[in-house]
Amino acid sequence: MSGELYAVDPDGRVVARLLAIGDPETFKALANPFRLAVLELLAQRPRYPAEIARELGVGEQLVYYHVAKLREAGLIEEASLERRRGAVAAKYKLSADGVAVLFRRREGGSAAVVSPLLDRLFSEGREVVMVLGSPEPHGPFRGRGRDHYLAAQLAYAIGASYGSRARLRVALDTDPKLDLSSTNIIVVGGPAANMVAARLNDSLPVRFDPERGFALVSRCSGRVYSDDNCGVVELVETPEGGPRPPPRRRAPAGDESRFHGAAQAGSAAGRAERARREVHRPTLSRGLTRTATVRSMKSRSSSKIYVTVVGGSRADERALRMAEEVGRLVAQRGGILVTGGRGGVMEAACRGAKEAGGLTVGILPGESREEANPYVDVALPTGLGNARNALTVLAGDAVIVVGGEAGTLSEVGLALAYGKPVVALRPSGGVAELLAGRRIGAYAVEAADTPEEAVSKAFELALRARKALS
Repeated sequence: MSGELYAVDPDGRVVARLLAIGDPETFKALANPFRLAVLELLAQRPRYPAEIARELGVGEQLVYYHVAKLREAGLIEEASLERRRGAVAAKYKLSADGVAVLFRRREGGSAAVVSPLLDRLFSEGREVVMVLGSPEPHGPFRGRGRDHYLAAQLAYAIGASYGSRARLRVALDTDPKLDLSSTNIIVVGGPAANMVAARLNDSLPVRFDPERGFALVSRCSGRVYSDDNCGVVELVETPEGGPRPPPRRRAPAGDESRFHGAAQAGSAAGRAERARREVHRPTLSRGLTRTATVRSMKSRSSSKIYVTVVGGSRADERALRMAEEVGRLVAQRGGILVTGGRGGVMEAACRGAKEAGGLTVGILPGESREEANPYVDVALPTGLGNARNALTVLAGDAVIVVGGEAGTLSEVGLALAYGKPVVALRPSGGVAELLAGRRIGAYAVEAADTPEEAVSKAFELALRARKALS
């Protein structure tokens, strides 16, 4: 290895960490189709050599040989060590996102810092007004604009990219002299904290729904994006005559100031999220006044979905793999994983969530945090023994069942009694297979055939339940 590089997209965002290679031995390590197949698997997630062997349909000894070569070349590294079947097994991950061969290094170069999306606004030579939400409580939701520091970063990026061509003016949404009928607009923040965003909301292809805590709702697909990390950048035609006042809506009961929109500096993060989540941006006609609406993360931690995963402390390899995948998918959706905090399915789910950067909570039966598995972030000893099962299911907005024996059966019964949505991952066996698709009196256990389907149903049912209670 001869160093480390970063790949930067046209918006100035780092999209990959690369290993700059110059050693002939490293080239030799890469010049093997089987090793490239191993690297492609590890690019998806860390794996044990035994898992790689199963997925590629070869013997484990062959995999261990090539893994050793890749490790010697610095292309992979140990992700974790775990005792499995009486021996210590290493799980491997990529050392970087990719490799690069650098023949010459350029000095003093710079990357563009804003997206071509904004070219639509600045290429016409018109003045562009960036509208921020007032920092004082205002509007029907008494929101406060809390995103001015991010707007300053966006303004700096615009200046760095367009220089004197950028005719940018900044104004508050409460400015009585604000005339937006014949100018291009950048609206920073959501409708709870920015009244101009509220006036535009009903004309946006991806709108904010006040009835769902200002979650994003796509008019094209009908999908609801309530994840805390979900953002959107939209470029739309300004309605004729400028943004109109929105229909009057009452703020939800409680702390009205908790609803606000936060700005997203630049458009790259929003564009990437839009591509990943299929958020739509309409085609524009030339010569019309345009509005860019920028919104990103909601700060309310209460909007996070808590998913409880239940299953046996003893499980077969298939159930453990499925539990790990469930945990990973929950974390990728921004959810918080809750388990009983110990081994088996609970540990596998926590491991998957941690590898995806998620938060894990373990509600333990004993009196010591030491009994938690190593992948639990928040360990909560209860001293309640099996009675802690009630707390485990109560803590989740939805429950996913993976495998399981008699103890899991009691958790499912408690979850149904408390009115929690329950999804059983049928192929994981055990209690999940027994109850998937069954009705128990007035209650139904949803069936899922893949971890993806289980997590998708859990989030959908949890959001539906929240809406019913609001």
